Amino acid sequence: MIRCATRWLVYLCIGLAGMATLTLVRAEDALKSISNPGGGQIIYGPMGPQRSVQAAMGYMLQQVHGHYGDRPQVGRLIQDRSGQSLAAFFNLTAKNYGGERIAGLVMVSVPRGGQPTAAVITDDAQRFPKTLNPMLQRLNAEWNSNPGPSTDSGGGSGPVGVAAPLNQVNFPDGSGSVGLPSGWQLTAAHGGAFEAHGPNDERLIFGIYTPAIDPTNPQARYRLNMETQGGRLPLPGMYVAVPYSMDPGQAFISVANQLAQKQRRQPPAINITKITQGQSQGRASIYVIQADLDVHDGKGFVAMTSEVVRVPPFDAQGNWSMTAYQANVPKPLVDQEGATIAAIYRSYNVNQQVVVGQIQQSIKLNTENTNNVLARARASQAQFDDKLAHDRANQDSRDRTNQGFANILLDQTVIQDTEHNARGTISNDYADALVKANPNRFLYVPTQDYLKGIDY
Repeated sequence: MIRCATRWLVYLCIGLAGMATLTLVRAEDALKSISNPGGGQIIYGPMGPQRSVQAAMGYMLQQVHGHYGDRPQVGRLIQDRSGQSLAAFFNLTAKNYGGERIAGLVMVSVPRGGQPTAAVITDDAQRFPKTLNPMLQRLNAEWNSNPGPSTDSGGGSGPVGVAAPLNQVNFPDGSGSVGLPSGWQLTAAHGGAFEAHGPNDERLIFGIYTPAIDPTNPQARYRLNMETQGGRLPLPGMYVAVPYSMDPGQAFISVANQLAQKQRRQPPAINITKITQGQSQGRASIYVIQADLDVHDGKGFVAMTSEVVRVPPFDAQGNWSMTAYQANVPKPLVDQEGATIAAIYRSYNVNQQVVVGQIQQSIKLNTENTNNVLARARASQAQFDDKLAHDRANQDSRDRTNQGFANILLDQTVIQDTEHNARGTISNDYADALVKANPNRFLYVPTQDYLKGIDY
């Protein structure tokens, strides 16, 4: 049974229609009709035996075609993970009703061993975006008050605007827990953060901590240059390079792009629609970023809401951080899933003792990594200095030798006057005469003792 219509809103609504009541040809189907007070029609109820969910959808679309006199232009078909339910939005021209532009939502369910059911929601195309949610609410209320003989196929999210029941799930590393509805899966959890997926492509990513380095900080530039080898390599781990002074929205996009680059993925398309600044917590600033997000998975844009906590630079090296609590929900599901997402957020618990221990271990490893990088930098600099000194010494030795050879060719020599602490280059005859006349005062200077800038 289609107990909850919200589970079907997994594709962009393209406008719907139809003021006339839809009467299906098979009396045994016993579908009921409801005229929505705000406009639009709801048809729902049990169907006759169906071979498959695809056959049920084909049958319902044939009934729509016959009633309005135009073949429905169907959007992408959406099937739940159980394979027992199918939904599709459609557009058409109501040729049997004056040519009105009509669109609608068809939902069918063929549970194993249960009664097949169907529902069709229609309204005038221009009015449909406003009446869709009320009609879904009315449909859910009708199903819940009069479920009939059908068997629920499972995986629903609960009535529109009402939070689904949650089951608390513990994180494998003991760092926290979160309540999830039936049909949701905890796909990853560590360090108080988690990722969970819903049955209709919902995705929650809570508590993702991203360390950042401010490249405008003078002391950070040297570290960035060393750790990236002059920009040839990405920063290690989850580190990103983003100025803290950057606009919060642009900083969020920059972080997302750099993390995608680390994972060798195409950067996501993020079209920010709204940024709201929340109440600060101590030194941390909080922003709620709403955007249309496409991660290039073939499913198009989804509605993204991310609460971002930004901690300003906390040391002289320009280190700061960003922590995000993000929900990605298919656009047509935003209103219906709001209460459930909020309930999940409230159920989210973090074991601070475990997380602090993990953070301390991470800090230790990061400190060791930084010290190793700096040690390698100092060793590299010392090696360069040694090589430079060696090269200079070799050059000086060559220059002294060349000068000594030149003195031989020019018949001159270098002598030192020890009495006046002076030296000079003079002819060999004059030098020999001085040394012989006063050997205690005048000395020959060997080539290896030449002074740079004086003797050569």
